[in-house]
This record gives sequence, structure tokens and C-alpha cells, in this order.
Amino acid sequence: VANAIDDTTSKYLNFGTDGNQDAGFTGPVGLIVTPAAGSTVVTGLRVYAANDAPDRDPVNYTLEGSNDAGATFSRISSGALALPAGRNASALELSPLGQQNYEVNFANTAGYTTYRLTFTDVKNNAAANSMQIAEIELLGTPGTGTPAGPTLQITRSGTGASISWDGPGTLQA
Repeated sequence: VANAIDDTTSKYLNFGTDGNQDAGFTGPVGLIVTPAAGSTVVTGLRVYAANDAPDRDPVNYTLEGSNDAGATFSRISSGALALPAGRNASALELSPLGQQNYEVNFANTAGYTTYRLTFTDVKNNAAANSMQIAEIELLGTPGTGTPAGPTLQITRSGTGASISWDGPGTLQA
């Protein structure tokens, strides 16, 4: 997606699910990213404020990961965003310490090869005609990580079966 991940503060603008440029933003909108590094473990998200119209800033997000080229996705994190009121000039090289941005960190140990990031609402859905950001950074490390969450395994053997659980607590029948 042009300007969403280009290492500059050039604006990414999305007119919503209806594509209408008139006011009344309708989400969700977003993008799908396949990191050039291959499998990565994302544990944070940094969103840079665009150059104008704070009403168009996203106020929530959902990040999902996939290891089958986007055929299915697993939710990694979702929550609120609070982009600052300050604006970034357009087309600057990124500087996380010197530019207006909002960062959210979350627990994740699973590596994915494809990510889907969606935004449902903006600061003023009624007045805004679109969602805008200057840049998105997926924060984390290269690698496959470990599968997310506990697993329940059922193994059949002859006329019996065994059940094992690696999650917290006691497995009970």
C-alpha cells in the first residue's frame, strides 16, 4: 500500500469501505504486509501522525498474522490508539524520537509471514471522509517464534486414547 510502509512520513489515506470521499467514514480499512525478512515475531506497532486533519486519525486497531499467505489469520493484538494532536510534515525520513507517533506493545511469541492490520474507527467518524496515517512500523524480531497459546492433544492408540494439555491448571474429565 503506497505510503503506509515506506520509511517516510508521506501520508497513507484510505476512504473507507464505501470508497466515498464525502464525510461519514465507514471502516474497517487497512492493509496486508508480507515482511521481506520472512517469518517475524511482531510485539509492537508504531503509528505516525499524518500532516493534517486529526479527525481522520485511527483510534483502534486489530493486528492479525498468517502463515498460509493470508488464507487464514490469527489475532495477535487489538486495542485503542491515541495518536498525538501534533502533526508530522510530509515526506520526511522517520525519526521515532523526533516525530509525532503512538506506540503500542503487546505479548506475542508466534512468528508469521504475513500480517493484516485493520482500523475500524477514526477520531471523528461523522466529520471525516477517510482514515490517515503517515507511517506504520511493525516492531519485533525475525524468526518463527513459538506457537501461540496452550495446546490440547488427543492421541488414539488401539482401543484407547490419551489426552494431554500444556496450558495452565488441571485438565479434568
